[in-house]
Amino acid sequence: MLLEFFNLGSIEIIIILCILIVPLGLMLYALVDIMRSEFKESNTKLIFFVLVLLMPCAGSLIYLFIKGNYIKPKEPPFNQFP
Repeated sequence: MLLEFFNLGSIEIIIILCILIVPLGLMLYALVDIMRSEFKESNTKLIFFVLVLLMPCAGSLIYLFIKGNYIKPKEPPFNQFP
């Protein structure tokens, strides 16, 4: 098996998988959130999308920390009965 060639134990494999899976999951979460969100300005979505694609880890973290300043506030649902 290939992993025996590298002489990796189960703990090392788990650590490597975490190092690969966590940033990938963070990037996918950020991309899905960008696609579902409505932004105040039309080009902001494209800028964040490109940022996350070019710098997956750092771009995702930057987006998640500053997105509140750029997303449109949600309107409360219309209530028929006051």
